[in-house]
Amino acid sequence: MTFKAPVALPGRLFRGLEAPLRNWTNGAALSRVSAVGRIPKWLAVILAMLVVGIVWHVGTRGMDFLTPPTAAQLEMARTRASQQLAKPSNLFAVHSGPSSQNASGQPEPRDQVPATVEAPPRIEFGQLTGEPELDAWFELSGLPAASFIDLASRLEADTRMTWARVAWERVIDRSEADEDQMQAALKGVLRTRLAPTPAPSPPVPGMQLLVKVPEDRIELSKRAAEQAALELTSASSDLVQFEAKVAAVDELEEELEIAIGRADSFSAIRIRAPEVPTNYSEAMLMSVFRLVASQLATNPELSAVVMPVPGEKAKQALGTRITRKAWLSFASAYADP
Repeated sequence: MTFKAPVALPGRLFRGLEAPLRNWTNGAALSRVSAVGRIPKWLAVILAMLVVGIVWHVGTRGMDFLTPPTAAQLEMARTRASQQLAKPSNLFAVHSGPSSQNASGQPEPRDQVPATVEAPPRIEFGQLTGEPELDAWFELSGLPAASFIDLASRLEADTRMTWARVAWERVIDRSEADEDQMQAALKGVLRTRLAPTPAPSPPVPGMQLLVKVPEDRIELSKRAAEQAALELTSASSDLVQFEAKVAAVDELEEELEIAIGRADSFSAIRIRAPEVPTNYSEAMLMSVFRLVASQLATNPELSAVVMPVPGEKAKQALGTRITRKAWLSFASAYADP
């Protein structure tokens, strides 16, 4: 048997096959790498969820989300919030630019030294015993609102809530508070409203909420007036007891007449009857707020009552914007029965 030597490919044919062979080889290699490196979508989702779960577990394994916070923890949170509200904000502070320089590159000397903001006078409360009087610190009429805010914040930090509420009330009825300070005081009163209020001595005679309505709205107005009387008593911290009385008046068609007082001494206002029956009680309470604010404006010792902001409920405004001392002052302005 004879063997033939392998036939050599012509150079032109080899050069023609070189590029396709190289492309085929590289494509096959890339396909193998791509097939090996691609992760299935289901596995990627599981791995992502696993990473999130591990981070969540490590970050929260020492936390308790089921046990409700204790009263002490809630009180501490409220105290920290009130202290933050009492601090002046530098959000809109204007920072001075770089100092001017002369031709030699040296800063120009300043003739005037910028004035520093002085801290408000500090009110020392000393050793507090028993329950506070509703007119505590009322004699400090010349102090700014920031002094009373600082006092109330320190009292809250010391968990003296009954005293802290009185201090917050002095911001409202005894100082010239700006909008931010007023909002801080209103929130402070809301936080401390659960503190008990001692009964006044001597007791304050009860007052009457008198509502005059058209004949066809007598029953609807009775329920709303009774609810409004309860809200008024609660707003005054039970210092003043209110009783509702509804009377039908022929001359009233689409109006309600809201009056408050006792015996033969009443203050009254007429309003348009609400279209929605559920708004009757709110309309009565807001009318009473206007009547009380109008009467308190005649007392020079009290700061002017600030009207509620849009969306603020009358019940909340009556219980925060009108202090307990103001309620007593309002009740004492009417003749005894």
